[in-house]
Amino acid sequence: MPPRGGVLPRIIAGLAIVAAISLLGLAIDAAPAVGQVSGEPAIDDTPRPPWKPGESCVSSSCHANLRSGKLANGNLHGPVALRACGPCHETVDNHHEFRPTFEGAELCRQCHESFFSFEKTIGDKGAIHGPVAAGQCTSCHDPHGGKTNVFTLRKKVDDGLCFDCHEREDLIGDGKPHGPLQLGSDCTICHDPHASKHPKLQRKSGVELCSTCHDEIKQLNVPGMQWHQPAEENCANCHDPHSSSFPKHLHGPLPGLCLSCHAEQAEELGGTRIHAALKVPERCSECHTKPPSDPNAEECPLVGPAGEPGNCLSCHDPHGSQHGKLLQKPLMETCLECHDQPIVMEGRPTIQSVKDQIEGKAHVHGPLRQGNCVACHKPHASDHWRLLKQEFPESFYADFEKERYGLCFQCHDDALVTERTTRLSTNFRHGDKNLHAVHVNREKKGRSCRACHEIHASDLPFQLRKTTPFGKWQMPIDWTPDEDGGKCAPGCHEPAYYNRSEGKEQP
Repeated sequence: MPPRGGVLPRIIAGLAIVAAISLLGLAIDAAPAVGQVSGEPAIDDTPRPPWKPGESCVSSSCHANLRSGKLANGNLHGPVALRACGPCHETVDNHHEFRPTFEGAELCRQCHESFFSFEKTIGDKGAIHGPVAAGQCTSCHDPHGGKTNVFTLRKKVDDGLCFDCHEREDLIGDGKPHGPLQLGSDCTICHDPHASKHPKLQRKSGVELCSTCHDEIKQLNVPGMQWHQPAEENCANCHDPHSSSFPKHLHGPLPGLCLSCHAEQAEELGGTRIHAALKVPERCSECHTKPPSDPNAEECPLVGPAGEPGNCLSCHDPHGSQHGKLLQKPLMETCLECHDQPIVMEGRPTIQSVKDQIEGKAHVHGPLRQGNCVACHKPHASDHWRLLKQEFPESFYADFEKERYGLCFQCHDDALVTERTTRLSTNFRHGDKNLHAVHVNREKKGRSCRACHEIHASDLPFQLRKTTPFGKWQMPIDWTPDEDGGKCAPGCHEPAYYNRSEGKEQP
């Protein structure tokens, strides 16, 4: 029996033998065996004689399947291409019986050492592909010749090599496959077939791996970017990397997927009034006085990037943003994406265009000057009118209770209306008689703040109205200021004067 040595010396020796017998081998190959049909390999079941050193292993009568099949297609393992069987096989007692020169993966290691370098690089948390860990290289690779130009794989990856072990149904099911799977089932785009220092045999860490194809993730790497925590950790927190029945390969529908983590918002959405951005009407005309010509117009901000109307992506970026709360744009700009025109909802009062209410006005409510709509409104849902954070009267008249003005008293001192006499709490007074209290603080039919003041903005000081809606009538306020007070001549009472200094009646 030849001595068992390294593979490289055997390859060198094999090449010399191949050179010596190449002409003889070709002659043998060219001659059909007795009884052989031209073009078909011969079948010879007679007992094998002792092996003769230098004899070709591949001929018309011996291992003809290699010649007619794998040798014919040219996708050969290197030694086989040179007809050098000796580097991998050795005889047993010079009989026609062979064994590998090394056992299992150790045989492959003799030449393919670089493929085993993972043992030093993957670390304790790394992953090794099962067949590799078991030393079963031939589970995927054919040691003689394969279906691919490289790696001599038993099947092409896109012909389902991986699915011989990994159930396709478990990975894809009835969903839409991820691009690499859909366009040829090339699992190796994302996974290393041998070993990796990353989980699931990924070629790179989660986000880094995805960003090799998805440039939009790379664009988030800018100063000041606030990452969505799940996106920063691992894209697979929200997306299924193999297949999904939901848009963008999400694990579930929106907003349910978001609410599975955002419990506070889930509880908030239990309110009686839900923001239309999360509950889109069926028809454009329910919001628009002039619906767009295309009822599925993409410019509608209520249609989020996931292709589902009425979800969190109408306002928020799911990956990262340079604006607070992962908003796609600054807060006020986000709100005005919709509130730049009247919103008409069936069976409800029209919501006037906030943009028209504030644009060019001399006096804008403080929170709006700061672009902070959520100082007064909840962005998702509320139990209060107009999604307000706290209670505020909807109507012109309101029986006074302090709690009914909880929204206003977030910022304004309640003494503004609770003190009957004052020289400090308000300048709307006649002497020390508090005229805010006169109007608002009534047990029955008190006038609400909005009877005289615009909520968002006005051209008049103190956001005073020029007219106020009273049923279908736009009732005039007709307020005229002077240095020490002013005059009101509204539709609800005779002209009345007030002055702060003496409290004297005016003629």
